[in-house]
Amino acid sequence: MSKTVYLDSGVIISYLRNEPGRAGVMDACLSAASKGSNEVRFVTSTISIVEVVHLAEKGEPIDSTNFRQIELFWQTAPISVVDVNPHVAVKARTTMQNRLLNSTQVQQPQVRKRVHDLCHIGTALWLGADEFWTYDGDFDKYPADGMKVTNPYTTQQLLPGL
Repeated sequence: MSKTVYLDSGVIISYLRNEPGRAGVMDACLSAASKGSNEVRFVTSTISIVEVVHLAEKGEPIDSTNFRQIELFWQTAPISVVDVNPHVAVKARTTMQNRLLNSTQVQQPQVRKRVHDLCHIGTALWLGADEFWTYDGDFDKYPADGMKVTNPYTTQQLLPGL
C-alpha cells in the first residue's frame, strides 16, 4: 500500500538548490518514484509552481539557467500537482479557526502563517495525505488531523554518482 506525501514548496526549493543534507534525501525519494516504486505518491499544490521561483538566494536575481532548471523539474518530477479549489480554501480556513478556537493557552496563540502556507496545509488535509514534508518548523504547531508533519526522509540514500 502506498502512502501520499505532500511536499511543501520549501522542500522542492532545497532540492533544486542542491542544499547539502537535503537534496540527497529528495534525490533518492524522487529517483525511486521515477523508477516506478509504488511506495510513495508525491503531491504538492499549484502554489508551489509560483513559490519555487524563489530558487535564487534572497537578494540574488534568478537567471535563465534557473528558469530552465525549474521548467525541467516540473516536466520530469514524479509529483502530482493539485489545484487550489474551494474545498482546499475552506480546509485551510478551518485549520486556522480550529487553531485559534482550540487553544488552551491563557493568551491566544499568535498565528501568523502566510496564506500560501495555509493553502499548502489545506491541500494536504483535503487530499488525506499521510505525511506533510517541510523544513518550516512552524508547521508542527497546526492540527494535522492525523497527518504526520516531518522533515523529508528516506530509508536509503543514493550512492554518489548513481
